[in-house]
Amino acid sequence: LTTPANSDQDRDGLANLVEYALALNPRFADSAGPGVPRFMKSGSTDLFFFDMPTLSSPDLQLEIQTTIDLANWTTLATRTSGAPWTGPSPPFLTPVASGMETVTLSVADAGAARRLYRLKTRLVP
Repeated sequence: LTTPANSDQDRDGLANLVEYALALNPRFADSAGPGVPRFMKSGSTDLFFFDMPTLSSPDLQLEIQTTIDLANWTTLATRTSGAPWTGPSPPFLTPVASGMETVTLSVADAGAARRLYRLKTRLVP
């Protein structure tokens, strides 16, 4: 990672560190392409999904989080240094291409008026 991790030099709304984690190019806008985190509602189930390398970088920690108010985030699943996903709601992994997989988190709708999801990334030593 050669530029500040939290900057967004291609102005696509994805921080450079997120693009690094998802094997996207921080120099070209990726806001709607493959790999970009997406959300879909299927009946009473929320689906949050994205594509990433099967063998993620050993210097990353990824957290899938949810909130209903943007102030209090709850971590549903964590992956650190390429280890398996852990947490109360580990995602399903589906191979999609050579060296890539789709990560899908499925959460039953708890009746909240709205629920937001994010992929939080950070570098680890």
